[in-house]
Amino acid sequence: MINELHELNLALREAGIAADAWHRKYLPIANIKSNAPCLRIVLDRNRVAEIEQVAADKGSNIRRYGDNQGSFPAMNLAALYRITDEDIKKEILQLIKDDGDYDICRIDSWCVTDNWSKNFRQKFKINIEARPQELQQMLQGGAGYEPINDLIEAVQPFVDPNVFRTELKEAAFAMLKARRGTAAALQTLFYLPTEKEIKQEEYGKLSVVLDTYDLEDQGLSTVGSRFAKDLNIALLHADQQAHSETASEEKDAFGRSFSPLDEPMPKVKLAAGFDVSLRTMFKGQPCQYRYGKIENDSYPISKEERTELSAALDWVAKKEYENKTWVFTGKGETMFVFPSSLNAQIPDLAAMYQNTQQNTPYGQALFVAKAKSFAEYVAKTKELDPEHVPEWIQFFILRKLDKARTKVVYSYNAKPDEIVRRSDEWIKAAKNLPEFHFGAPKVPFPLRIADTLNNVWKQDGTPASDKYEEVTTYYGMEMFFGAADLNRAIRSLMKNAVPLGAYAGTKLNSHQIIKNQLPQLKSTLALMGMLLFWKNIRKDVYMNEYPYLFGQLLKAADGLHELYCMTERKGQLPPQLVGSGMYQAAMEFPSRTLAQLVQRLSPYLGWARTHAEKSFPITRENGETVNSPRAAFYLSVFNEIAGKLSAVLSDQTRFSDVEKAQLFIGYLASFPKRQNNQETEEDQTFSDMKGDSSNE
Repeated sequence: MINELHELNLALREAGIAADAWHRKYLPIANIKSNAPCLRIVLDRNRVAEIEQVAADKGSNIRRYGDNQGSFPAMNLAALYRITDEDIKKEILQLIKDDGDYDICRIDSWCVTDNWSKNFRQKFKINIEARPQELQQMLQGGAGYEPINDLIEAVQPFVDPNVFRTELKEAAFAMLKARRGTAAALQTLFYLPTEKEIKQEEYGKLSVVLDTYDLEDQGLSTVGSRFAKDLNIALLHADQQAHSETASEEKDAFGRSFSPLDEPMPKVKLAAGFDVSLRTMFKGQPCQYRYGKIENDSYPISKEERTELSAALDWVAKKEYENKTWVFTGKGETMFVFPSSLNAQIPDLAAMYQNTQQNTPYGQALFVAKAKSFAEYVAKTKELDPEHVPEWIQFFILRKLDKARTKVVYSYNAKPDEIVRRSDEWIKAAKNLPEFHFGAPKVPFPLRIADTLNNVWKQDGTPASDKYEEVTTYYGMEMFFGAADLNRAIRSLMKNAVPLGAYAGTKLNSHQIIKNQLPQLKSTLALMGMLLFWKNIRKDVYMNEYPYLFGQLLKAADGLHELYCMTERKGQLPPQLVGSGMYQAAMEFPSRTLAQLVQRLSPYLGWARTHAEKSFPITRENGETVNSPRAAFYLSVFNEIAGKLSAVLSDQTRFSDVEKAQLFIGYLASFPKRQNNQETEEDQTFSDMKGDSSNE
């Protein structure tokens, strides 16, 4: 990630874009949620004057100086009392949610078990004493920031935890008596541990930020953006002064003046919902000792470069740039995209690879539009602003591996013209399919390919698991840029999707409707067409080959069987029709199954010859009534397929994965369009297809 961010930093410099650089130890607070609130505690002289919940949209303004051991002015405290009685827990949660009527004396009776343990009181001292002292020491002299000194002075009367505890309780009950801020008061008073937390003697985390009325009057409240930005400038200035006093002639990995640092890399909080360290190295990993370079020494990065790299990541990951420079690809995973030139208007680069409108009627059709928009952007920039045509566009995907580690799992640098060319090929590949009566599959987004490959289907048309991941999200990006293992993809796809074809064929070939599975079916077909395309198997070729024609034959068998049942069995359809019943066997044992299919169809074909003009109205699941095809139609279809099959028929005992995909497509594809005056003469071709399957 460091190399990718270095390139981004250079692009930002060239464009004159000043990214916000934050001091390494001045960190954002955790996201504010209903079950993880942040409380603003207002100090006024020697008392706690107010406790209030901070609005979620204010959370991005609040930062804390320090680390997980302790921080200031935002910090993690603990509620005053712990509640283990389940009935009382429910009552408190209901009051927090509804702010209903309550009895002050009853609430007071719950204040029994002290939650401020010895461990917490040690952390309290770090928050209230150690961190403020560290800040004052850093900001002495020319780098000072008076508002933080005022806040530290306001905290001094509360350095004794017992004093602060008493003030918090009095403030909370004053709010309860006044019937205001009930939720904030109860959250201050009570910690409701789970059974596991009780066993582990947890005291919980209560996110708070300290403030004063004086700062608020100056427009410098700690929940406002101005306070955080001004304090950050002071911290960076202090760092710069300290660094200039210890200048070194050593150079870092990018040629900048470097003084050895024994501190972790900066962290950045992404709008996608997780924190990222620029790099995490641990001396306990033996591989680092191979070259005698441990942790920071293995790839030296100067303090200035670290600050700029974290600022670049913060810039590219801003919420306002979602779908433009980054897109959420899954829990703890995000893809970033940025061009070498940031001077021109940046298009929605990331949205071209991920379906960002999945819940809209047009979501599945957006890739073509996005690809066209990008091609127009490239062409227009070349014509009107050639100096700022991007030389390259960088892609990289970050994945959160655990609490401490985040890794770049995919990185690719592409020229704009390559992206345009790849997009055109992607679209052509997705259209490497025949027609389907249920609608043409849309061109998939690269970052959705993994969803299709990882779908494992049961015989009843339901997914076997929603946690199965044989391929990762970035596999679709590898496929887009021509670096994927296609054999692996088609092997995985056919292993997982064959039952979906059996289910869909049974339903669709008997004029039933599938609603829930249709989007996934279309995505599966689109991917099959693409894989065949990249295997240099085009539809005008495979539609005349054995596997596809076998699939069409199974489809015709289903249609004829349905017509027979609707006519002769009063509409009573079996669980599986002839074709669907042999579909999976055809995948594994084609010649044996073909011989069995011919035998099974003989009585139905005989019936069709004597009822050539017979048709029957069919009622679909949605209540719509349609006329089924005549038996003569199926006789004609069988004869046409049989004629083509006889020319390509082989005695192979197994289909490859590529051939299975062709059979899958043929089984669901529409029959070729037929001329109205086409004869439906019977011939012996279909009967002649019976063969000896003893070799299987």
